[in-house]
Amino acid sequence: WGEVLAGDLSPEYRVSAARQLGLLNTTKVARRAVKRICRLGGPLDNPEQVSDSAYAKILAALVEVDARCVVDLLRRTLSGIDDLTAIWGGSATKPCLDSEEGRFSRGYVR
Repeated sequence: WGEVLAGDLSPEYRVSAARQLGLLNTTKVARRAVKRICRLGGPLDNPEQVSDSAYAKILAALVEVDARCVVDLLRRTLSGIDDLTAIWGGSATKPCLDSEEGRFSRGYVR
């Protein structure tokens, strides 16, 4: 799963695979896969990927399986970025994972 979601495949394929994994959210296989993908040093634990438009969509799908793992991944990843305003612009609001737009934006999660 790590190679599929974080590898060199097209963004559309990676997002589609993440959504398929999200559909399996009640299975042990899906939970194990998300824990492995989101682990410290795992394939998605890379601050450079935050600017990838597919990253937000992939994380939004993985939240359906294990929200805690994804939140921990985001905390680690975002804490390693010095200028968070470059990701969502401005500092007046907190970042919001906008899965429809495939990016982080300003605002609050609904």
